[in-house]
Amino acid sequence: MGAAARAARPAEARAARVGRLGWLLLAALAAAAVPSPESKPWDHGRLAVAPNHRYLRHEDGTPFFWLGDTAWRLFQKLPREEAGRYLEDRRRKGYN
Repeated sequence: MGAAARAARPAEARAARVGRLGWLLLAALAAAAVPSPESKPWDHGRLAVAPNHRYLRHEDGTPFFWLGDTAWRLFQKLPREEAGRYLEDRRRKGYN
């Protein structure tokens, strides 16, 4: 094995460790951003633009999580019965 190949190994190992740590950090941040089932959007105050003007947050600083469901081609792709079942399911889950 050449010297260049031996020298590249520590760099590869370091990159792999950094990659694993990055994924771990990303997973931790994603888990922290998910609101708890007991938390209601109106519990955190009104929406406001964040100081950096890049996202919305609540008055108390809690990040605003936007969740939506869109079925753009619902009536073009599904038979009437399946479209009705889909819409009824969404109604039961609280979508408007």
